[in-house]
Amino acid sequence: MGEEAIQYCRSYAMEAERKMGEMLAQTERAQGKRTDLVTLSDQVNNPTLSDLGLTKRESAEAQMLAQTERANIARDKKKAELNDGTPPPTLSDLSLTKRECRHGQIC
Repeated sequence: MGEEAIQYCRSYAMEAERKMGEMLAQTERAQGKRTDLVTLSDQVNNPTLSDLGLTKRESAEAQMLAQTERANIARDKKKAELNDGTPPPTLSDLSLTKRECRHGQIC
């Protein structure tokens, strides 16, 4: 496999992990279950990390990556606006660029 293909795969995996971190940060947390006090019909059905197949560490790292990415984008946006008045590309713009590259177009 070429070095360019390896880099593309790594960036794709990193983007997926960042997106997962954003989704995890937005979801409600599952509450502990006291089966001796709560009937099954009263329980809220928020999935646990275990239900999602994730460890606490994987969840924390993904959320940290998402938070860091948001901070970097905000910082870059401020810098660009101070420098020349035009905002930098958004995450949507970057995703579009990746799709264009994937279809063989020049990035």
